[in-house]
Amino acid sequence: MLFPLISTVFTVYRRSTRPGYTTLRFAALTPLLHMAFTTTTRKRLLFVDDEEGIRLTLPPVLEQQGFEVRVAATVPEALVEINSYPFDVLITDLNIGAQGDGFLVISAMRHLQPRCVNLILTGYPALETALEALRAQVDDYLVKPVDLEAMLGTIDGKLSDRAAKLVQAADKVA
Repeated sequence: MLFPLISTVFTVYRRSTRPGYTTLRFAALTPLLHMAFTTTTRKRLLFVDDEEGIRLTLPPVLEQQGFEVRVAATVPEALVEINSYPFDVLITDLNIGAQGDGFLVISAMRHLQPRCVNLILTGYPALETALEALRAQVDDYLVKPVDLEAMLGTIDGKLSDRAAKLVQAADKVA
């Protein structure tokens, strides 16, 4: 099921530097989706990889680091997840079934959830795919076997950057 892109306008009150409150209005996808974004403190992560071994090992590690993880093994499964749940982070294999399928997953996420941090994880790095990742506005390009600490640092940094940009945009509106 596809969510309608804009169905409700919410009003948010945030304390400003001046006395009183600043009113911010923004369009949200749906009230249900808005609740999903605001009721959980855990960051939601979609992990897409066709290799069963990594699907069984990496998600529990990410859950121990505080993420709520959903897993997909194929592009169609990933597209269903993207259309059904909000995510803060996407980690996708580059070659899911066919070469370059990870870019299709990234493209879908960019269109439906543009604030999501998108990472490519590949066991077959190549200059051509790294350049394509740049053109597709992928947030980072990671190589298997991945250094877990480096990947978590990248995710934290990208999430912090996104949050800072949202605060700056809100301050400009105020």
